[in-house]
Amino acid sequence: MNTMKSVFSKIAEDKTELAKEEVKLSTVDDLERQKIKAKKALETAEGLEKGLTASINKVVDAYRENSIASQQGIEIANKALAVFKDLGIPPLKAVTTWKKEMEEDAKKSFKKTKALISAISSLR
Repeated sequence: MNTMKSVFSKIAEDKTELAKEEVKLSTVDDLERQKIKAKKALETAEGLEKGLTASINKVVDAYRENSIASQQGIEIANKALAVFKDLGIPPLKAVTTWKKEMEEDAKKSFKKTKALISAISSLR
């Protein structure tokens, strides 16, 4: 009877040791799977970041184009206003209205461009 107890107790000890080893191997496998999953997520994020940066650059270019066009329009409006003043006649309402619109557009474009460039810088 003592021999049987001894054998069963030895078997129980061996099973416990095997179970511990299985957990250790499982932990390593889980770690490897997580490492692969994390790497894929990072690669996805970096790919999206490149696309985002390219898109932001296109938006910045469009705002810069608006700024240039607005500045040129403001210069034309200023020349027209000077001509009206030299002639002593009131300027056309469209000239003053469009000039104000272009000034607002230029300010908006400047602010947006500055914010977007800051966003791109923070991605780097």
